[in-house]
Amino acid sequence: MENVSAAEAESGRRIRNGLVWYAALLPALGLFLENYTLNKYLGFLVWGVVIVMRPLCCLLDMRQLERLGAEDNSRWWALLPTVYLFRRCLRLKTNTAMAVVCMICLSYGIIGNGFVSALFVDDERILEVVRNESVTSVKELRSFGGSDSFGDALDKTAADGVSWQLEADGNTRFVTASLKEKTNNDTVTLVFRVTHDGYTYTEFKLDKVTRNGTEVTDDARSELLKALFSDES
Repeated sequence: MENVSAAEAESGRRIRNGLVWYAALLPALGLFLENYTLNKYLGFLVWGVVIVMRPLCCLLDMRQLERLGAEDNSRWWALLPTVYLFRRCLRLKTNTAMAVVCMICLSYGIIGNGFVSALFVDDERILEVVRNESVTSVKELRSFGGSDSFGDALDKTAADGVSWQLEADGNTRFVTASLKEKTNNDTVTLVFRVTHDGYTYTEFKLDKVTRNGTEVTDDARSELLKALFSDES
């Protein structure tokens, strides 16, 4: 970028930085929007928009600078937004804060996005997720008032600990927790159905409950779950 007057370069009064700040913060916005993506297809959409919009913002910023008398030897720098922002700050003799913020947001976006995080999701990780998941995450258990994780809640009601097992069926994992109740020594098993689509968890539910080898349903199921997970139990 050349031929920018010294006054404009130093003061930045006529140079608007909104577009480049938007490009810098887009990866952080992508991470925030991941909280509302229900599957990998929405994940592709979110990060596709981020990847396209960042260089587009830089290209639009280049046009703005050209109108102010700045010229750039190549528009290819826009394809590397972080490099472009550092270069822009140095050429215009402005603070490099936005470029540093851009680098930080990009790093977190790369490391923290769902597609990269999914590389570390294995059977042991899914077992840990089920044990640490809040009881209130399952709709039918919310009315019982329990506030513990599944692991902590079951440990309180088990006579001699809880046995955890996992079976895989494609992207779906069936996690079974087995225990003997302290009150009557009955054997209880709970089967959780967990599905991870390679980006996020798309399903988490309590699939099956048995007592002494027989599946319990309807009111009997509700009474048993209340005994296991209610704060009053």
